[in-house]
Amino acid sequence: MRLFSRIIFSNPVLGLLLTLVIFVASQVGCPPLQVLDQQIFDQLIALRKPANSDNLVMVAIDLKSRQQLGDTPWSRHQLAKLLNAVEEQHPAAIGLISPLSFASSDPTADQELIANARNLVVRVEDLQGISAGNTPYFKSHSLPRITQLPTARELLLNQQNPLRRYLSQPPSPLLLPPLRGLQDRALAGPLILHPDKDGVLRRLPLLVPWQDRLVPSLPLQLILMTTGERLQDLSYGPLEFPGRLSLGKLRLDLGPGYQLLLDRSGRAPAFQAISASDLLQQKVPPRTLRNRIVLIGESDAQAQPAGRLGALEAATLATISLLNGTPLHQPAWGWLLESLVLLYFGLFCFLLLPRLSTRFGLLSLLFFLLTWVIGAAATLVISGLWLQVAPAIVLSLLGFLLVHYKKLRHNLTTSVAESDKMLGRSFQEQGMLDLALDRYLRCPPGYRGMKELLYSLGLDFERKRMPHKALTVYLHLQKAGSFRDLKQRIRQLRDNVQTLVMPAANGTMVISKSGEKPMLGRYRIEKVLGQGAMGTVYQGVDPKINRQVAIKTLAYEQIDPTELDDVKERFFREAEAAGRLNHPNIVTVYDVGEEADLAYMAMELLDGTDLSQYCSKKNRLSARKILELGAQIAGALDYAHHHDVVHRDIKPANIMLGKNGQVKVADFGVARMVSSSKTETGIILGTPSYMSPEQVAGKRVDGRSDLFSLGVVFYELFSGAKPFVGENLTALMYNISNAKYPDLQDICPDLPDDCCRMVDKLLSKSASRRYKSADLLQRELFDLLDTMEGR
Repeated sequence: MRLFSRIIFSNPVLGLLLTLVIFVASQVGCPPLQVLDQQIFDQLIALRKPANSDNLVMVAIDLKSRQQLGDTPWSRHQLAKLLNAVEEQHPAAIGLISPLSFASSDPTADQELIANARNLVVRVEDLQGISAGNTPYFKSHSLPRITQLPTARELLLNQQNPLRRYLSQPPSPLLLPPLRGLQDRALAGPLILHPDKDGVLRRLPLLVPWQDRLVPSLPLQLILMTTGERLQDLSYGPLEFPGRLSLGKLRLDLGPGYQLLLDRSGRAPAFQAISASDLLQQKVPPRTLRNRIVLIGESDAQAQPAGRLGALEAATLATISLLNGTPLHQPAWGWLLESLVLLYFGLFCFLLLPRLSTRFGLLSLLFFLLTWVIGAAATLVISGLWLQVAPAIVLSLLGFLLVHYKKLRHNLTTSVAESDKMLGRSFQEQGMLDLALDRYLRCPPGYRGMKELLYSLGLDFERKRMPHKALTVYLHLQKAGSFRDLKQRIRQLRDNVQTLVMPAANGTMVISKSGEKPMLGRYRIEKVLGQGAMGTVYQGVDPKINRQVAIKTLAYEQIDPTELDDVKERFFREAEAAGRLNHPNIVTVYDVGEEADLAYMAMELLDGTDLSQYCSKKNRLSARKILELGAQIAGALDYAHHHDVVHRDIKPANIMLGKNGQVKVADFGVARMVSSSKTETGIILGTPSYMSPEQVAGKRVDGRSDLFSLGVVFYELFSGAKPFVGENLTALMYNISNAKYPDLQDICPDLPDDCCRMVDKLLSKSASRRYKSADLLQRELFDLLDTMEGR
């Protein structure tokens, strides 16, 4: 049941159902959608240019006429006088909108009205209870109704909505009153006014069903009379479906029920109106109505062309649309485009929107929605094609709200888990692993980010020699499915295998013979290489790329808590300094990180030894070899100095000689950026025997300090002895700053004089007397090598 509920309420299924519901609602004429679309339609057609109405004049029985000539309804006699005044100007056709269905008190008035009827179309109304029966007039002035409905396939081939066959309801037949006396002199045409649900009249049927016949409306009768076309030549289709009426040059695309959209374009009336009182009082120029269609009827002062139209205004607008031959209409293929747009917005809302942030998702949705609305609006304003935009707007709004309601609900249900996760993470970072475990066990193991946190907590417990707690963590994590090497770790812990020991004596990890090798970050520890200036150095492997690395560690528990921050700063300063350097004679730093109670740095693993073993008299290198190594060291220092990094601890132990003869300068552990604003006056960093005088004095140093230290290394490599010694640290520092070292020429009489002068220059007490840069020293070394080859 839960699986079924999850499927039904998933975003794709929910989106498909909502899209389908809105599509069906738009096809069956759901009132909210219709009202919204109609309001948009009214606003947009006001932007259109009004249709040309030069061939039509409206004679209105307006407020002025009623005040001067009497209130409506006017008598037959008064109407006859008005018709006579119109006939005198020889119009092309006359449409009488004023109703004639009421009884006349003057029998001669009907005869007078009939006598003035020429090219006249009289309005007939739907009068409930008055049956036309077998009136010969309507039999001869109507068309047979098409009863055979098209198939869904035929509708689809004609780009029409095949659902119309099942959704459309046939209009009810109308009851038309019989006309007495006018049949031989005038035509009759119904004028059916059915406003929309908001009270606004937007459509007018051109063919009205009567029994099994179709009667042409008053506007259509006027066009037939004006153009001379025969009603029988009219081409039409079934009443229930939108289609096209064709008659001569007239091509009209209509909605179901032969409904014509009234073209209320523009903000002002689109027709010429004349007051009936002005016409009867001969205030109208004599040729105003000549060869024009004239419509006569009552005009309500409350009615506006852009609002609630009266019968006269509606008939006038319909006649103008028929005269121009390009009425507004909803295209038959519009349903297909609207359906594709609905599908697009449904897919966007329920597939893409959940993956976007609220702000970006809303902006994206508004962009696409505005694109569709503006495109549909331009189509209506420019081409007169009405496309529904309300379904897409409603779908987008509901889709956005529904998707983000689900997001909000999810956020509310996971707020407690998020709080426990963050609190547990804080405890873990502070080393309070038991409190972190308590918080993590309250969170679902599959919650976002919990797998990584639980796994790292298990590793922390293993490193702390707490296998039972680590097993508790892993078993909780296993509820969320497989993860990395989780099964292997659970199996090893159940077998009580110790994988990590952390003795408090020296902070060095001891690798168990029977267990899995410990991990630092992503690196697997293989063996201990030795002790560095700041901590233990291990040989490790990066399992992802199977690369051997040297891992230098800094165990926090071996450091005085008051000095921990400063030591950590120095350690990560080394990473910062070394990470900026990329030179073949400088050890490459790959990675730096912090885990549990130690920091680590992964760097290039070197295959070779340092130069300290060549500093004894029994194991000295040749002068030529020393110069070659010195040139490589000078090149490395020149590169570092150009990147504003001073090593500050150049000594034989920090210079590695590989088996391939390549030198690597290592351990920038006390290096600092020259551009740093922090001064370290009074703080002595480095190995005492190799310090420069300015280091001993605690002054700010530059690259020339490294050259002094390199001079000490040269002296020791050439002679097998250090230039400066002392019984204690104070004496040593005094000798470095003030004493003269033994002459290298006396110790090594076979050493070329140029080599001795080079070392003397490097060991100058004043930094200004040394080489100005490591680059100049490297050039000097190359010259010495060339000189030795020439001998």
